[in-house]
This record gives sequence, structure tokens and C-alpha cells, in this order.
Amino acid sequence: MKIALYSPNYPPVKCGVGDFTFCLAGALKNSGHEVEVYSGDQLKGVLPFQGESEALIQYTPYLFPSLKSCFGIFKKHRGRASIFFHELYFPPSWSIRGIAIGVPHWCRFLVLLHFSKQAIFSTAGFHSTWSKRLPYLKQKMFWVPVGSTIPIAGGAIQTSSPEISLVHFGGAHPTHLYEFVFRAFREACQFFGDDQVRLDLIGVVKGQFPHVSEHPGIHFHGYVDSILVSQKIRSATLILAPFLDGATTRRSTLMCALSHGKPVVTTLSDGPDSTSTPWAQSVATTSMQSAEAEADYARQVLVWLKAPEAERNALSIRAKQFYEQNFTWDRIAQRLLKILE
Repeated sequence: MKIALYSPNYPPVKCGVGDFTFCLAGALKNSGHEVEVYSGDQLKGVLPFQGESEALIQYTPYLFPSLKSCFGIFKKHRGRASIFFHELYFPPSWSIRGIAIGVPHWCRFLVLLHFSKQAIFSTAGFHSTWSKRLPYLKQKMFWVPVGSTIPIAGGAIQTSSPEISLVHFGGAHPTHLYEFVFRAFREACQFFGDDQVRLDLIGVVKGQFPHVSEHPGIHFHGYVDSILVSQKIRSATLILAPFLDGATTRRSTLMCALSHGKPVVTTLSDGPDSTSTPWAQSVATTSMQSAEAEADYARQVLVWLKAPEAERNALSIRAKQFYEQNFTWDRIAQRLLKILE
């Protein structure tokens, strides 16, 4: 099969969707398929493969250039174009500005959903919601998870001097609950001592959080090489991953932690993604439905920091098994190929 992948960004540009496209392209090629990737300015005037080819558009509302470019791809592939929807949060807030930004994206999504050959969602929650809202399109809607975009680095684990290492990674996206992370860090410092706890923030810089930037135990790394990210994950005592929308399978950062077999403290939503039994067995969680969600999260972090190392190791093993049974790139590629065929 010939497959054309269209993505708003692609390495070396720092972008989660671009990283996903890179890993997916590699997995599809390893399966024996011919793959071409188009990104950036190429989206405005590319030609498809010679002969028949399947197109897969990696779509996020705020990165893909325009509805016109999507229809250009539809036309070039003579209707053989499917869309992978990675993010559907619109409006981003219920303010006037948020609604003004979100409604056009919502309208664009509905148009693309109707015209695409197949509609693929990266979370079970989005798939379930839209299958119920638009039952006449249910047969062309599918769910495919996101895998880890950070390969596991080899070599010895680099341990830092403090006994406890907390790690959070990902950009300063509104759904990343950094205040939850900072509160958990402060309470860990109060219990164990400031000199015994270290917090590494990967993907953000000091200027984004000036109120904590001078704390000696907080280290900002910005965007760094995947090898360093992997090393930080491997040396972590706990991975802190609180999200406004809870744990979902579109979270590449969460997938990275699972693939490395590290204990993760995350948050639950009320959707089918993060309330399923495998999630509950593979990660430590708190509910976003609680009125004291931030305090609950900090308490859960402390519970796992104080837990015997054997319990954390058992959680790590379950996380690794959960990932390998469901989210490896080979599994994702095979699942996607069945849909495209």
C-alpha cells in the first residue's frame, strides 16, 4: 500500500503531532508499505504518489493551515483521504474570546468529519462521543491510540544527588496542570526536606513560571534531545502527569512514561479513556471531579513517595506491560492499516 502522511509539522520542528507522524511513518515502512510525508508549506501544493495512494491527514485545530488545504488533499487523492483527529478542545474556554476562537474550529471539524473517507480519533472518549452524536457516520469512525515518541535510551541510569526525583515533561499547554505539579513538589519538600527532592520540568523554560523559577530544587530544561528526556524519565522516582481532561491515549507524554516502565501519578476524567480498568491498574490517579483536586493530587504523590519501593516497582511493571500489550508502534500501525484497507 502507498500511504501519504500529511502533518502540520515534522522533525526537526518541535511538535507532538510531528513526532507522532515521524514514529508512525517508521512503523508503516517497517510493515513493508511505501510512505511519503508532507508537512509545512508542502501542504499547499503537493502531488500524491503516482497511481492510487491512501492519504492520512494528521489534524489538530490550531496547527493545520486551513480547511482549503484539507480539501486540496481530498481532491488530489480522489476521495481516498482519511483524517486522524488529535485534539478537539473547542472552545478552549467559555469566555467570549474562547468561543470566538473555538466555534470556527468546531464547524471545520464537522465539515471534515463528513467529507473524510475515515475519521480516526486518538482518544476513546472523542470516538464514543461523536459516534453517539452522529450515528449515521459511526461506521467510518475509529479509535487509534498514540504511542510513545521518546525511544528508551540505553546505558546506565544517571542518578541525581537528591534521593527523590520528580519529572514532568511536555509544553505549557493549558491542559497541563502545572500548579498541581508545583503543589505536589512543595509538599514533598515539606515532608522529606528541600535538599532531598528535585523537580525536572522538560519542555518549559523559567520565564513561563516566574513565581517558582528561583526555587533551587526546580530545574527547567526547555526542549531537549530525546536521549536526555529518556534519561530523566529513567532516573525519576515518580512521573507527575496531571491533565485537565484526565489520562487519555492521545497523551504522548503519558505514553512515554508507560513505555519506560515508570510509576506515574496522573488525573482521571469521567470519560471511557481514563476510567477503564487497565488504566486504573497501571497508573496512580486522582479525580478531576473533586472540589479539592489539586490537594488530592499532592496527597497522592506523597502516598506513592512514602510507599515501599517494591510497591512502586510493581506499578512500574504493570505500566510497562500495559503499554507493550496495547500501544507499541507496531500495534498502532497494524490497527491503522486495517482501517485504511
